[in-house]
Order: sequence, then structure tokens, then C-alpha cells
Amino acid sequence: MENKTAHYTSSKQLWVIAGLVIFATEFLVMYWIEAYPHLGIQIRAMVDATLTSLIVSSLLYYFSFHPLNQQIAERIQAVDDYKVQKAYLEELIENAPEAIVIVDNEDRVLKINSEFTRMFGYEADEAIGRDINSLIVPEELAGNARGISQNVAEGNRASLESVRRHKNGSPVYVSILGTPVHVEGSQIGVYGIYRDI
Repeated sequence: MENKTAHYTSSKQLWVIAGLVIFATEFLVMYWIEAYPHLGIQIRAMVDATLTSLIVSSLLYYFSFHPLNQQIAERIQAVDDYKVQKAYLEELIENAPEAIVIVDNEDRVLKINSEFTRMFGYEADEAIGRDINSLIVPEELAGNARGISQNVAEGNRASLESVRRHKNGSPVYVSILGTPVHVEGSQIGVYGIYRDI
């Protein structure tokens, strides 16, 4: 609603200014014709040509450049909206009370939050790019974990309680939720959420 109002206001202002310029020009023409009657025809021809050029230029701007400016403004607004949404999401992930990991479709870690670091002992630069199962799954549960990963990679959700491994080798008892992430119908990765139990 605000964009439409702004568009209407700017269009209205453009035509008011153009009208005032034409009125002022006509007034000056009449003055010069009265002051210098022998130049009347030349002045009239020159002013008519100038007014025609002004009107054509205004119309070209309005119907060509104005829509382009509008599209640019809309794209800038869309980028700003995306940045705000991304900031909200990042804050939500980072400050969540559960350990969160985002992995791609091959189980490679893309992002972890601070609770993941606290729970499993890995900093972001140690975890990103590594296979999540080789990172935190005990060897005796590796087959089971890969089956769960495969199930989520096929678009299903997983919810279970199990044991994972801290960086120092100690067991971490957790409830796990695995949820696929889709963009425009295509799965691009998986959210893994771990809660200490």
C-alpha cells in the first residue's frame, strides 16, 4: 500500500511540476511577444519547440525510466527483506537451547550453533565440511546412523533417542530430530537438532 501511495504521489508531483513549467514558459512568451513584437514569430517557434521537447522528454522518462526505477526499488526492497529474514533465522539458530547442525545431502556439515559446540566440543571451523556421522557417531552405531541419514535424505523426518560421541570420546545421550530442508520442491539439506537427555 505504501509503495502504491508513493508511486501515485511521485507521479502527481511530476505532472504538477511539468504544468507549472509550461505555464511559466507561456507567461514569459507572452511578455516577450508584447515587449518585442518584431521577434514574436521566432520566439513562439523557439518556445514551442522547447515545450514539445520538454513534454516528450517527460513522457519518455515516465513511461521508460520510471518503471525501471520502480523495478530497481522493488528489487532492493526484496534484498533488504531477505537480509532481515536471514538475520532472524541466524539469530534463532545461534541462540536456540538445542544443538543444531545443518548438513547438505551428503551429510557434510554446513553450519553448527554454539550449543552444538558446547554439547559435542567442536568449534565451527573443526566441524564444517566434515561428515556428521564420522564426527559425532560412535563406531558401534555408525551403520544405524547412516540408515537414519539415508531415510532423511529421501525426504522423511527422523525422531529418536540415541547416543552420540563428544570430541573427547565421552558418550552424549541425546534425543535427535532430523528434518529435510526443501527449496522450491527440491531437498537441499537437513536440519539436525540434538537435545541432551
